[in-house]
Amino acid sequence: MRVLKLDIARQTGWAVMDKINEINDIIFYNTKEFWHQRYVLTPGSKAMSMFNFIKELIKEYKPDEIWMEQLNSMRNAKTVRSLLQQQSGAHMAAEDSGIVIKEIATRSSYRKQEAVRKVEQLFPALQLSSVDEADAIMLNEKGVL
Repeated sequence: MRVLKLDIARQTGWAVMDKINEINDIIFYNTKEFWHQRYVLTPGSKAMSMFNFIKELIKEYKPDEIWMEQLNSMRNAKTVRSLLQQQSGAHMAAEDSGIVIKEIATRSSYRKQEAVRKVEQLFPALQLSSVDEADAIMLNEKGVL
């Protein structure tokens, strides 16, 4: 089963992995920055940017499922709104492609540096460019590996 994993944020981490009998084989991983703080995008353009990006990934990697990290409780309403706009774009792309999307809950105490340490232990050959990539790689049905 091929899974596209998403850690949606201003800089979205993503990974494409083949999962066979609880063993994950990383096909590709990267990050994409969707907007810079000095640029103001409308809610619709944020959702559409994510929609187009996810559609490109679906076309290229042909995942069976998409796993996306659920929003954890945040204090900043502006950030929550922005992330929900991006998540809606991902949901629309999955729906448009007929792909199941699962929102995965992570522990609120989970820290991105934990993901980096785990990726370094499990996949020592990988050269991560951001903590968001590690976050996406470590996402699984139970939260994080």
